[in-house]
Amino acid sequence: MERRHLNYYLMEKLESRLLQIVQIALLAALGSPLVWHMSFVFPYITPATFFFQVMVSIATAAFLILVMVQPKHRPPMNPLTIGMTAFFIIQGLLTLTSTDPMRSFEGSVERMAGFWNLLHFYLFFIIVVSLAHNKKWLKHLAIFSIIVSIIASIEYLALLVVPNIAIARYSFGNPGFLANYLVLHLPLTVWFYVKSQNREEKILMLLTALLLSSVILLTGNRAAFLSFALIIFSLCGYIILQKKRRALIAGLVCLLMIAGFGFIMANRQSSFVTQSPFLSKITSWSLTDTNIKSRFILWNISWKGFLEKPLTGWGRESYPKVFEKYYDPQFFDNNPYEAWSDRAHNIIFDELTAGGIINLLSALALFALFAFQLIKAIRQNPTQKLFFVLGGIFLAAFVLQDLFTLDTLASYLPLFLGFAFIATQFSTTDRSLLPRRVTTAAALVILLVFAGATIRFTLIPAATNYTIGKSLFLVPTDLKAYTQKMDFLDALLPEKDPYKLELLIISARNIHDLAEANPSDKNMEKFQDLLIKKLTELRKNTFSNTKLMAHLGIILVDYVRLTHSKERTLESVSLWESLIERFPLRQQFLVEGAEANLQAGNYDKSVELAAKAQSLSPHRPETLWYLGGFLLRADKKELAAKAFAEAVSQGVLMYSRSLVQVGDLLAEFPEYYSSARDIYVYITSMEPKNPRYHMNLAQLYKELGDLDHAMSEAQIASKLSPENRAEIEKFIDSLK
Repeated sequence: MERRHLNYYLMEKLESRLLQIVQIALLAALGSPLVWHMSFVFPYITPATFFFQVMVSIATAAFLILVMVQPKHRPPMNPLTIGMTAFFIIQGLLTLTSTDPMRSFEGSVERMAGFWNLLHFYLFFIIVVSLAHNKKWLKHLAIFSIIVSIIASIEYLALLVVPNIAIARYSFGNPGFLANYLVLHLPLTVWFYVKSQNREEKILMLLTALLLSSVILLTGNRAAFLSFALIIFSLCGYIILQKKRRALIAGLVCLLMIAGFGFIMANRQSSFVTQSPFLSKITSWSLTDTNIKSRFILWNISWKGFLEKPLTGWGRESYPKVFEKYYDPQFFDNNPYEAWSDRAHNIIFDELTAGGIINLLSALALFALFAFQLIKAIRQNPTQKLFFVLGGIFLAAFVLQDLFTLDTLASYLPLFLGFAFIATQFSTTDRSLLPRRVTTAAALVILLVFAGATIRFTLIPAATNYTIGKSLFLVPTDLKAYTQKMDFLDALLPEKDPYKLELLIISARNIHDLAEANPSDKNMEKFQDLLIKKLTELRKNTFSNTKLMAHLGIILVDYVRLTHSKERTLESVSLWESLIERFPLRQQFLVEGAEANLQAGNYDKSVELAAKAQSLSPHRPETLWYLGGFLLRADKKELAAKAFAEAVSQGVLMYSRSLVQVGDLLAEFPEYYSSARDIYVYITSMEPKNPRYHMNLAQLYKELGDLDHAMSEAQIASKLSPENRAEIEKFIDSLK
């Protein structure tokens, strides 16, 4: 008897400890958006996601043992848990049918939105729902999530108030992601405000709602603003329909918001609107806005990809393939410095691309199931009407902002927490998603498989991500340490792993950026050579990847500029020729190909490619600058001057030291004097203490007959250059 009591006591103690581990790990997972580290690649996304995966993995392992010890904790079976499970089974099957199953499973380095990461959100949901009988802990879970949103808001405000101090970084890194996260916490905050019986708690929740609302508006994110407006109008509408004493106040709030927004839109050209980052952003709703035009282009590309693979799509994280295949040259017109896109920035088109009509219908069915259960619950339990109304508002707010943005940890985490809280409100049967008894052998197999998968797809990628992130700080000073980190990457990840490929592409992009910033640094040569060899070997032994080839080609151009290597020059020209043959409408490829041919002495080919890039984007002055540059270096001065003059007439100047050379070139041709003048006006505004530039500008004003401005510029040059004053005075006398 005593032994039985002892066993019961030990099992009860073990159950208690396992529950603590699960609960603490899930709380930590909710805090993952606050995790960031500058030594990781994409320091505001990947550390947070890896941390979330590790915490959920710990919770899952402890939960599985807990279910063995005490079966009452098994995941309940109700329409919502069944629907969520079915949705993830479909996601798993679609991953297998992907055009690149490994990438769809692992996810990309930047977004980490593969099936493996989504699986952790499912596990998070299931475990929270399974522990729903502990209402006190559920409340703590929700409050902790609100605390995280408060901390994130304060971090952002600190950055606005004290932008120059190192501590004033905010965890999300992107104000849009932060706004999306905060919007989804507003319904939860309102719920606690209404249900709290404590006056201090009510004040605290009211202040929290005001804080979150303020930060949402300050970010200027239009998608979040739409969801914010939806939440406010929906709450006001609910209060009005209740016909209580607050109905009049709610109606006045709606009218004031409509009137206020109408007033701002009517005065959107006034200084108080244009000088406000928030007001200027939310009032710039126009089909001519470059961001909106870019969205339409990306949606059209996604639609074409869907039509090619309508049933099962291309796979998660496969939008770049669709973007490459159906690239629209107009994308460059609106994003001249953005050569790639990995999302359609619309939940419908992203889901269609990822998994075709099956994926979209399964996602819509999941949301519809939750919405149906909420409507049903409102009829069955009127006392909880507000909770279910807030649940519906929460789902609608998520969908609305996702029509214009992309999903990250910052949006998925509150979404699945919201899903879990909605699911906990519904009665369940004694039936569970798991069998009554989980055998030790079965549990051990599951634990070992999950542990192995966690090591392979979470811990190893985290280690390699950190290693490559650290390596970016070694260029161009420590080649030995850099080589060691590249070898570490080779040792941990197999050759054909998409994650490894992306990390090498990121390294290539980093070396290119440093090469542009330090064009004469001879140390760059060794780093470039090392990475060229690695990328070339990867290209030969694995598969042809457009992004890999493009970044290899860019480094080759940089390397040839520094070393004048004939072997690398031929390699560069050949690579860009193959890329341009496959993608003849990609302006960036044409420009880089023109540079490679110029380095090889193929001047006519260089100009031909630059002219084609310009013809694809005739309304972008940047392409005129590129064309003018190639013409100038091909010693076709008159044609170069014409291209530069046309670019200047479009009002865009790209400042660099070479701009002085362009100004001097235009000054050689009387018909381009006015363009040369505009360039030197800009140059003197950038370098106001350079007497030569002021004197050049004075000469141009004189040639154009503007003697007053010529006199003014010459006097400035005289003050800045006393040693040349006598010569400058002669010029001034010639103006009298």
